[in-house]
Amino acid sequence: MTQQLYQTITERHHHALRHPIDEPLAEQYSAQGLSAVERMTRRFEWLMQKETPVILEGEDICYMRTLSGVPDVFTQ
Repeated sequence: MTQQLYQTITERHHHALRHPIDEPLAEQYSAQGLSAVERMTRRFEWLMQKETPVILEGEDICYMRTLSGVPDVFTQ
């Protein structure tokens, strides 16, 4: 790991790469009558479609989360 990469992570500069999401998935899934497994599966697929691949210089193991906030899948 390079010093620049280390600083980027420890000083949380990589958080600038994140974008907020605000989708009412729980309400949508409830209206569709989905099971718990279906809800979790659909949310995972949805999240992966929304992610933006980011590989920082010097990374050997890559996976940079680019979404902030993960929507709930269950309603009250």
